[in-house]
Amino acid sequence: MKVEPCSLDISLTFKIKLKTGFFKTQPYDLTLGKGQIILTPLEDNDGSCLVIKGEDLQAIWINIRNVSAELEIMTVTNSYIASFTDHTCLEEVSIVLAKEFSGKVTLQDEF
Repeated sequence: MKVEPCSLDISLTFKIKLKTGFFKTQPYDLTLGKGQIILTPLEDNDGSCLVIKGEDLQAIWINIRNVSAELEIMTVTNSYIASFTDHTCLEEVSIVLAKEFSGKVTLQDEF
């Protein structure tokens, strides 16, 4: 995991709300592709983003509920929890994550 300038050419971007404190979330772009995940803050952005490389990734969980979905990204050193702002993109996110990080993605449907 490393913070880098956001100048990478990556395939797909989705809107999420990343948990940044006990009762606090902030809007981020979740960009997937080329064996990495990039989290880019949409507020208070100083031009840098969080890059999670595939080799640092331990697991990804997507928990789908009736009206929402939660994403948890587990790395060697951190855990990131987010919710999707657009529920309709879940199928596409699941497919891309499964292709990029096969074996590390778990989809849980709680309907």
